Amino acid sequence: MVKPNEQWLLVAGWECQDLSAAGSGEGLEGKRSSSYYKLVDMLRWLQAAAREAGNPAVGYVVENTAFQYNWKHPHISKRDFEVVNFTMGQPATIDAAKFGSRAHRLRNFWTNLVEPQKLVAAVEKAVRPEGRLVQDILEAGREELPVSAADRRPWY
Repeated sequence: MVKPNEQWLLVAGWECQDLSAAGSGEGLEGKRSSSYYKLVDMLRWLQAAAREAGNPAVGYVVENTAFQYNWKHPHISKRDFEVVNFTMGQPATIDAAKFGSRAHRLRNFWTNLVEPQKLVAAVEKAVRPEGRLVQDILEAGREELPVSAADRRPWY
């Protein structure tokens, strides 16, 4: 399975429902968001297998909600955020609309491919496509929530 001279890239995320301010408030110990620990186990296994085969380090890009802004559950914004950063490093925190999302959603991206500040700086130069509105993709009878602060973090 493991071949020499291969470069691996893990692109992943884990469930955010227990971390989000709109979620359960159970944090990394919740039924859904505890899948973070399985993701870490998978990354560690890949890193060990790559080392054993003499391959370069495994690159990774991991995404989740910007739960450091969870105002409802301080244990999540402090303790759980510190746990993830201890393992993954500091995230680049970016508005998903910069990637073409129809809604402003602040997201964290942990990666070992580039420093977070450089990733944020590169993405800040991106121009969001005009006319991309979440209302255009909602089912009939559903309405988007008004944006309370479109010009400052956390944009919702």
